[in-house]
Amino acid sequence: MIARFILTVGMVMLFAHAAQAGRLQIQADAMALNNQRHQVKFTGSVRLERDDFVLHCDQLVAHYRDRDHALQRADAFGHVRMRQGETHGTADKAQLDYTRDVLTLIGHAVVYQAKGRLEGATIVHDIRAKHTTVSAPTAGKARLIIEPDKSGKAAVPVPDWNK
Repeated sequence: MIARFILTVGMVMLFAHAAQAGRLQIQADAMALNNQRHQVKFTGSVRLERDDFVLHCDQLVAHYRDRDHALQRADAFGHVRMRQGETHGTADKAQLDYTRDVLTLIGHAVVYQAKGRLEGATIVHDIRAKHTTVSAPTAGKARLIIEPDKSGKAAVPVPDWNK
């Protein structure tokens, strides 16, 4: 518990300049800083949180700028799960582009929304705009699966982002 607290405080200080919308907090069982490569590796029960966006994974490698230590991107591996409001998703791995507020879910990517789910090789979720797009490999397909409501009508799953 103390290690998680110290880790959290240290990372909040390291990435203080990066928090564009709100405080960024990263928690993990262990952390290793490699100043030469400008990266921090988090392992074990990793949780990255900012505002209403949460990312869980087994391992996260955060890359930062040398001059001001501002977070540029983070690569997530193993049991990747994300949640923002009622939207949540899973993938084999993910890349968070912190400068653009974009999360790319890669490999067996699935995003669940209020009335359905999106599937594809790659799903890009714009955290700021709360907008999701799906792309598929050349041989594959992007899929939208719509769950009908109680009356049997199928409506395109458009989440209410104002909740």
